[in-house]
Amino acid sequence: TITMDAKQRVVRWEARRPRGYMPFPQADVPVLEYCPGSARIGNLMFVFPPESVDSDLRILKLDTNYWLSYPSKGVNPYYTSFSRCAVVGKKIYMFGGSDTAMYIFDSESKTWFIIEGRSKQIFEDGIYYHTMTVVGNEIFIIGGCNELRNKYYGINVFNTRR
Repeated sequence: TITMDAKQRVVRWEARRPRGYMPFPQADVPVLEYCPGSARIGNLMFVFPPESVDSDLRILKLDTNYWLSYPSKGVNPYYTSFSRCAVVGKKIYMFGGSDTAMYIFDSESKTWFIIEGRSKQIFEDGIYYHTMTVVGNEIFIIGGCNELRNKYYGINVFNTRR
């Protein structure tokens, strides 16, 4: 929780631990390490582990602060450290890290899809430290660098309707 004063300055920051976080009697609660991917659709926050996404989804129900686990189908993302997520409608788009494919998760069917193509030519050594912003049905991928810290300048646009 963040508390602001009248001049919109942060005066207090409280860490929020979801109920059920510690200790974990369930095996399906994720270990929240560095650089996990996350995205919110409605009342659910999807959290993706940093190394690779397995077939079980880790989902935090925001109204109750309880973790859920659901099996997913399709092609799971390979290496997700430093990836970014963006939401368009009921789909989560994951891009970045050492894998240069765009992964799409359909939250209604709980299925992963993969789109490979032009991004492999642009970001052949992966992309890290970039941002992703949604404008309408397009995802703007801004900046970043490769593993050797060579910077990517400019903006690349992914159209979600194609």
